[in-house]
Amino acid sequence: MALDELAATIDTLRQRIIDHRESIATNETRTRQVLIDPLLNSLGWDVTDPTSVELEYDVRGKRADYALLVSGKPVAVIEAKRLGRQLIDNDTMQVLNYANSDGIDYMVVTNGDQWNMFSVFERGAIEDRIIMELNLTAVASHVNALKSLSMWRSNLGPGESPVAASEPVLDVEEGRNEVDHPTDDEPSQIDNEGWIRLDEARYNARDPRPTRIRLPDQSEIRIASWKNVWISIAEWMVEREPQMTACSFGNTKPTVIKTTDEGFWGSGGYQLRNGLWIEPGVTGNTLLRTARSFLEHFNIEPSSVAIRFD
Repeated sequence: MALDELAATIDTLRQRIIDHRESIATNETRTRQVLIDPLLNSLGWDVTDPTSVELEYDVRGKRADYALLVSGKPVAVIEAKRLGRQLIDNDTMQVLNYANSDGIDYMVVTNGDQWNMFSVFERGAIEDRIIMELNLTAVASHVNALKSLSMWRSNLGPGESPVAASEPVLDVEEGRNEVDHPTDDEPSQIDNEGWIRLDEARYNARDPRPTRIRLPDQSEIRIASWKNVWISIAEWMVEREPQMTACSFGNTKPTVIKTTDEGFWGSGGYQLRNGLWIEPGVTGNTLLRTARSFLEHFNIEPSSVAIRFD
């Protein structure tokens, strides 16, 4: 597969959405034929070949629109919605749970324009299980092409973890529909000593857990999990700001530091040394965004924190 050809396909689909949105959005079947099938075909999934793609796949009595097959076994299921529909709803969660029960590693939900790929066995809120996001009309086609490699057939073989290309290898026209911020799908950048800056760290469920964190004062702490990244930063801030009070921070889905252990997701909150409570249950890239937003709330650069995995 040539990446420039994949980008060209995505560019064509993007233009179809712009030119024919109302017509395509009429029903799910039209969305599948005009937008979803062409991208799957470009990624190596021949939707007309029953050994490659099984349509209307039964997942414990719930129908998934597509099952992507490798050696006769489903490696991912896809739920299709008509153009314009929201991606995450009760049906999405139900299919995700059924895929978990059937041992299927990945699930994709798409309305033809937006694509979300989930790690089925990742714990946490459904939004925290997203490992790849595409938006054909809002993000440059060459960026979407690189990210979509997470769904490439050769990338989803037995025992393989989906990864996007790490560098922009396409020769495409610059300046078209460019994004102005890093995405969670970009790979972590490791320095010569094995450290990854917090502002460049990206979570992948298949990566090893971090083992050390270096805080802004250059002190180092051994940690045992991703959760400890967030907790260690919060505890360090308590020492630096002993008068810290309850607050909220972050632009979307603000995170709250509370005075009581109430209203937290999952098993409850974590109490800091100063008596305040934080949400320790956030996972994946949500956890990293929370830690970065927390530091920025106190005017500390996230780049001053680093983690490593040895």
